[in-house]
Amino acid sequence: MLNKLGRFGGVIGSPADIPEAVHLTQAGVLCWLDIDADKLKDYVTELEAKKTAQEKVIAQLEGRLANKSYVDNAPEKVVGETRQQLEAAKALLESISAEHERFAS
Repeated sequence: MLNKLGRFGGVIGSPADIPEAVHLTQAGVLCWLDIDADKLKDYVTELEAKKTAQEKVIAQLEGRLANKSYVDNAPEKVVGETRQQLEAAKALLESISAEHERFAS
């Protein structure tokens, strides 16, 4: 069934048959994905870049909220939106970090 639905070239029964396989932890079933080592490396590098970019976004938002003049003079709605953006940015960073941890190990 997996072979047909996923249009895979084949399905192998155990991870011992594919030593470089990536364990799919979010699939809901015990399975591994055979990924070319170069593609995996590229994906991990991409995740690292996203992580770095997201850390910069968080630092910028935290800097804005640490600026007393901004917090005191900006409309409450704008400051509230900045706080929401910060929380969303932190959640995204957490997601990216978890993804990186899964694929980098």
